[in-house]
Amino acid sequence: MKGKDSMLAENNARFTIGIDMGGTKILTALVNSHGNIVRTTRYSTAVTEGKDRIIEQITQSVHEVSAGLDLGRDIIGIGVSCAGPVDPENGVLVQGTNLGWDNAPLKSIVEDRFKLPVYVENDANAAAIAEYRLGAGAGSKDMVYVTVSTGIGGGLILGGQIYRGANFAAGEIGHIIVEADGPECNCGSRGCVEAVASGPATARRAVERIRRGETSAIIQMVEGELDKVTGEIVYRAAANGDPLAGEVVYQSGRYIGIALASLVNILNPEIIVIGGGVAKAGELLFKPLRENFTIRVMRSQREKVKVVPSKFGSYSSVMGAAFLPYLTG
Repeated sequence: MKGKDSMLAENNARFTIGIDMGGTKILTALVNSHGNIVRTTRYSTAVTEGKDRIIEQITQSVHEVSAGLDLGRDIIGIGVSCAGPVDPENGVLVQGTNLGWDNAPLKSIVEDRFKLPVYVENDANAAAIAEYRLGAGAGSKDMVYVTVSTGIGGGLILGGQIYRGANFAAGEIGHIIVEADGPECNCGSRGCVEAVASGPATARRAVERIRRGETSAIIQMVEGELDKVTGEIVYRAAANGDPLAGEVVYQSGRYIGIALASLVNILNPEIIVIGGGVAKAGELLFKPLRENFTIRVMRSQREKVKVVPSKFGSYSSVMGAAFLPYLTG
């Protein structure tokens, strides 16, 4: 990835714009035909200010990254990725819980603003597309992308195509059940891997142990205010050698490994790509994940399926969004 305005001077340059929108941020990127990010802009999503304000933020971000370009001549399309179930055929965010905006007609809204083709996709699917096309999964035919962050989600590339399912809801990896009588999940079930191994779930389990009287450096890190404990803080404490944090992080990795073994036994992919904020923890997460994945996956798959970190990291979804005009245009 590059970020230099000098790229605008390339001969016959054509660009796309990717927009990754969620409950906390709107990340917008100008991407050239070589798959390089030229410019980005980021806004904190104005969820509390309503839909019109969010649309204004999208509009302003597009104008910022496209400054100096002719939208109709230099840019071939806009892709939008967003958290939640998406109807890509009609360009509608069906359930935008994090945005407080269900049945959002994003395609028609953005097309009306910019008079360009617009394509809408679920953020995990978009990230899977980016990693499959130019990222860690490049060269594979069957790939699973998993994002581990505030939630756990995923995207499936099967036979070289994104697999969305009958109702555009495939890839909900976070709702594989790994503990039958485990904690309640936001989806309404219990014991989903998201409910026990996401960032907030990891924080919750650490806090529960501290409240039972166990000691941890986490207490000092949040100055005794346990409601401020996050998954990131637990991982940081684990990296610094805190025993309690290390055990909690190991358990999160264990749960994810169990879920991925079930997934591989069903889908038989060539590669699993792990992204998302929690995945930045590196071997703290990957070591227990791989250990438990290996002992639970079918023996015939143990040496054949690679589990690797993503190439684009936090830019996977916006990169995938920028690819959408090429895939569907």
